[in-house]
Amino acid sequence: MLLRWAIQLADGLDRAHRVGVIHRDLKPSNIIVTESGAKLLDFGIAKLLDQEVEAQNGATSGDDATLTQRGRIIGTAAYMSPEQVRGVPIDKRSDLFSFGAVLYEMTVGRRAFGGSNPDAISGAILKGSPLLGDVRPATLVPIISKALQADRTRRYQRASDMHADLQRLQQSAVVRAHNGRRGLALAAALFVAVAVTAFGYFVTHARSSPGAAAPARRSVAVLPFKPLAGGTSEDDYLGLGLSEALITELGAFRTIAVRPLSASRRYGADRDAVSAGRELGAELVVDGAIQRSADRLRVNVALVRVADGLTVWTDRFDVAWTDVFRVQDAIAEQVGRALAAALPGEGRERIIRRRTGDAAAYEAYLKGRYFWNTRTTDGLQKALGYFQQAIDRDAEYAPAYAGLADTYAMLGSMPYALMRPSDASAKAKAAATHALALDESLAEAHVSLAFVTYAFDWDWGAGERHFKRAIELDPNYATAHMWYALYLGQLGRIDQAVSEAQRARELEPLSLIGTYSVGLAHYFGRRYDTAAEYARKALEIDPNFPSGRRLLAQVYAAERRHTDALREFQRLNESTATNWLHLGLLAYAYGRAGDHAKAHEILDRMELASRTRFVPAAQIAIGYVGLDDRDAAFQWLDRAYAERSQALNFLKMDPIFDSLRSDARYRDLVVRIGLTPADADRAMPSPSPTPVSPLPVKSPSPPRSPRR
Repeated sequence: MLLRWAIQLADGLDRAHRVGVIHRDLKPSNIIVTESGAKLLDFGIAKLLDQEVEAQNGATSGDDATLTQRGRIIGTAAYMSPEQVRGVPIDKRSDLFSFGAVLYEMTVGRRAFGGSNPDAISGAILKGSPLLGDVRPATLVPIISKALQADRTRRYQRASDMHADLQRLQQSAVVRAHNGRRGLALAAALFVAVAVTAFGYFVTHARSSPGAAAPARRSVAVLPFKPLAGGTSEDDYLGLGLSEALITELGAFRTIAVRPLSASRRYGADRDAVSAGRELGAELVVDGAIQRSADRLRVNVALVRVADGLTVWTDRFDVAWTDVFRVQDAIAEQVGRALAAALPGEGRERIIRRRTGDAAAYEAYLKGRYFWNTRTTDGLQKALGYFQQAIDRDAEYAPAYAGLADTYAMLGSMPYALMRPSDASAKAKAAATHALALDESLAEAHVSLAFVTYAFDWDWGAGERHFKRAIELDPNYATAHMWYALYLGQLGRIDQAVSEAQRARELEPLSLIGTYSVGLAHYFGRRYDTAAEYARKALEIDPNFPSGRRLLAQVYAAERRHTDALREFQRLNESTATNWLHLGLLAYAYGRAGDHAKAHEILDRMELASRTRFVPAAQIAIGYVGLDDRDAAFQWLDRAYAERSQALNFLKMDPIFDSLRSDARYRDLVVRIGLTPADADRAMPSPSPTPVSPLPVKSPSPPRSPRR
């Protein structure tokens, strides 16, 4: 059986070579066994022999015809010929070396050239033929040995020669007798070698069969592409951008769960792919390096199996920058093949529809997403500029409009609030609406519009409809679950909020903001111990994570541990640049701790600054809440309402505002932002008894009105 399949494969190679085609990626996963025998698959990177290239390289139109340009490596590491590893021109004999490696694996049950990483595998290939003592039947040794000669002049020169030797071997009486005893065992070895591809073939074709069971979801993580040696700082944004684009493309596979970039971006250039994969709970890891040089793009990429560290596939690309989408497609295709997943037609259509034909627009978009993901005030300002550049280059580029909407939404929201909310929300809404006019199936745009609609317009019903539509379009979009959790928590639907936040964290196990989101949902529900636990988990990952520090301080304040709260709010302000929310919370903490002079000092500074620049009124109001100055607090909250402040969405559930709930002005404000007092009262859990820290006794300050 084994020899019959080997003969069929050699015949297939011979037929391809006769018409001028070299496979260049012959390996077990490109072989399938059917009832009629073994067949070669995936000539996706094969090319016709080019007479012009032959002439340029000084080759004649025969067996020395070259295929690959010097310096370009294409193939799969464990099955590459020495010529491919060196990156020199190859010819038909390269396929015969790869076939020898496959034949070795068919007989022995392990790879001819092993190693823990692509470099180790390449080194083994260059050293020469593997040990052949385990090859059975032993009469195959001369054939495999000749195919695996490192010097291609000593290798088989034609597939027809190898085919003839295999046929003679099959016809010999010795082999026929041996096959009677060993045939089943050797057949089993080949089935092991081609099992992945055979399974993928039947999974793909079973989709059209009635009653076919849906395949289980598999998981993959894409690590940020690190700069190649000699790369520039701009390769950082390009590596993150390409990773995010690849994640989006893989998300179109319905049977693959992809870990988002926010979960994997923490892994630097010195990361270990297998360890990262284990931490992210992924079966496969895409690990790569990238370099942009003028109009050329160089990408090295490997697909690593986490269970055993095996490199399933590796490739190198040296292409024009305008071919970046082809690189993404090739990587996504290999991931899908390794996980036996098929990309549905509508998924491919969505991917193509979201692309731009302008390379400069795409580059600007990648830069925009890179800086948006920094979540810093400076980064958001840069992101705004790059998204606008992308739109200026391609006015129909929907993802760029979604990025613009996300950025404006952030710039008008806590904790950034660099723009007046009314201005930021209007621009965010216009951008998100236009993105959906271009592509209604863009989940990111639905999330942007959902946030703007409920957070600034206080249209809670419309906001929820867009959140649900986004999750329907892309169930693996963690940001959709995260922002929906915030929405639910602010409404008081605590169990649902926790569920959505946990789903986001499942998708992003190591995401700081995802971990914070789970804690925030519990905080809204007065589950302070659990909220503090998640805040500490986030701080374990990054001790300087502002949202984690802020949540921990707020938990302490809600538990009336005012000394602990003040300490954490002080640390928060020391570790971040001037931030009006953090200053307002510090004033709140000083007020609750009894140091009214310090609280007023901060509030005076904020009010003075508000005369010449935008300072969110809601952040000043929070300071007056800490001082128990209700009149001043409500005057500033009314100003926040006029600003369309997103901070008012916290009124209903945030314990910071508990001292205002008995005031009629509070109930009136809740109604004005689209909620009802009855809902607020029913949703409000009773706080659990908590210990109270002893505080120094200080005289209360008289009420103060906001300065005008």
